[in-house]
Amino acid sequence: MKVRKMISMMLIAVMIAGLFLPGSSFAAEAADTIYMNGNIYTVDDDFSVVTAIAVKDGKILDVGSDKAITDDYQGTNTKVVDLGGKTVIPGLIESHMHYQALGELLDNIDIFQKPKAEILALV
Repeated sequence: MKVRKMISMMLIAVMIAGLFLPGSSFAAEAADTIYMNGNIYTVDDDFSVVTAIAVKDGKILDVGSDKAITDDYQGTNTKVVDLGGKTVIPGLIESHMHYQALGELLDNIDIFQKPKAEILALV
């Protein structure tokens, strides 16, 4: 009887452990792209710098070391990009606006070929 109970407990332990294997519902999902071997500035509370980032559907899944990210998120269809030590700042979108020139433009009025009444209304 004790042997049967022990075997049952071992089977349950194996089934529970199987839930956490790659491909199971509890394992990390595979990334579309992994960028590794870079200087990735996370801008978190500690301003951490990591070497790898996992991305899926245009969103960041996780950041960390090359080994941790590839172990957790590399699937059979994951594209792996070697950054070659280049710097990445996720989420930085630089539109290259010249804010001073924009301010000056907004401070002016267009009076070209406008009647006097319309110009006075703009002032």
